Amino acid sequence: MILFLTILVLVLAGLLVFLVYTLLDINQQLSYIVKNDTNAELVSTSKIFFIRQLLNLNNQLIQKNKKIHQKHWNNEKQFNHSLSNLSHDLKTPLTVSSGYVQLLLKKQNDPNTYELLKKTETGLSTIENYLSYLMEYTLIHEKKLQMEFELVNVTQLLQEEAFVYYENFLAQAIELSFDLEDNLLLISDLTILKRIIQNLLGNILKHGQTRAHFTGKKEANCILLTVKNDSAQPIDENENLLNRFVTNDRSRQNKSTGLGLNIIKELIKLLDGDIELVTERSSFQINLSIPIRSDTLSYVSAD
Repeated sequence: MILFLTILVLVLAGLLVFLVYTLLDINQQLSYIVKNDTNAELVSTSKIFFIRQLLNLNNQLIQKNKKIHQKHWNNEKQFNHSLSNLSHDLKTPLTVSSGYVQLLLKKQNDPNTYELLKKTETGLSTIENYLSYLMEYTLIHEKKLQMEFELVNVTQLLQEEAFVYYENFLAQAIELSFDLEDNLLLISDLTILKRIIQNLLGNILKHGQTRAHFTGKKEANCILLTVKNDSAQPIDENENLLNRFVTNDRSRQNKSTGLGLNIIKELIKLLDGDIELVTERSSFQINLSIPIRSDTLSYVSAD
């Protein structure tokens, strides 16, 4: 009798150990599936009915969640694509309308009509600015779903984009200067980097005066990009300027939306980078840190 009970206890102890081991293994698998983007499902060599049932129900739940996630991803991608198309479709007639208004302004001699056309031009310009911000946020959401990486020369890209804005800086008498290391290379999304640089230049044109200076260098595993410009208005605080709809232009005289810096912040986050603002009473500095992907060197060597 004692022998029988001893054997029974040992069998039950062995079964308990096996169950604990099996559950720990399932827990590890489940933890991996939750933390990673994978098509894996739960597996076990156990033949115990309730273990098999547990695996089966969990796998059904995993499959159901994958289908929901895929459907949500497809819907979001389609929505962003439709929004992007709509934004472009709206931008074309706006640009044409602005062109017609400018032509009418040149040929208009009546002061009252001229003033009315000028207000129309200002309104169209404001709508176009908001539409541009809408397109930027659409891009951000699209890139969250899928990014396209390639080798980018940041030095060359910055100089090319600045050249596009040359006439604008000349018209506003802002002196633009550069201190960039040659061939600052990294693997990144070209579209995102372009938008970041364009928004930096646009921010200078909207809020800067007199001079602006860009510096760029490689430090450790990052490219550090800094732009410092004289500010057209005194800067009271910078803690919230990166937040959406926050602007230093309290009077809204330049129709600032407070979205430009927030867009730069969101775009730099997509690249796993950092942004820092350093302000003085009459100057404004933006520091960007963009990580260099580990495969950049091998990409350059292969190229």
